[in-house]
Amino acid sequence: MTDITRESIILKGIAATVLTICTVAVAIKITTDLTNIPDVYVSNLTQECIKVLNYVEHENYTCYDMPSRYNQVWVQ
Repeated sequence: MTDITRESIILKGIAATVLTICTVAVAIKITTDLTNIPDVYVSNLTQECIKVLNYVEHENYTCYDMPSRYNQVWVQ
């Protein structure tokens, strides 16, 4: 096996490792963002906001100050 082939194999291994680490990091970021989205409870009858459940400590969203992204939960 020549030095060029050996170096090529090593570089491919390093590239695959870096790609794997980046993919895992992005998956963790997406999962964290999705689990921190507030829940907005909406009445099934009136279609109005009942309450907002915030999961991040510094966020204080209410029915009058709705977040731009949220999980909608239907309630009776």
